[in-house]
Amino acid sequence: MKVLIVDDNRLITYMVSKYVKNHFNAEVVVAQNGEKGLKTFKQSKFDLIITDCHMPILEGYEMVERIRSIDQEVKIIAFTIFEDEIHRGLMKKAGVDTYVVKDGDIKVLMQTIEELMPQ
Repeated sequence: MKVLIVDDNRLITYMVSKYVKNHFNAEVVVAQNGEKGLKTFKQSKFDLIITDCHMPILEGYEMVERIRSIDQEVKIIAFTIFEDEIHRGLMKKAGVDTYVVKDGDIKVLMQTIEELMPQ
């Protein structure tokens, strides 16, 4: 499995990439903002994208909209601190498959990946 993680928080990208690599034996590529995430996506084929909502240069929902105009099949998880319906709505409208709140427990994200990406 090849996974693209898009988040401007380096601690989050480090933690998530470590867990995804170890738990799923996945190849992981990291981008620090939505613009870099979109560019990286266009350069390679990914099975899964894990993205934050709010990032500099290009917001997560804008990146997801652009990715969905290219690829309807790639699985996308919004992984963010925002719990409100406004952000959920923006990400769902953009085309994410599911929405996980960053609450300090990585287990929910890992379970979500297992459900979306059966091996």
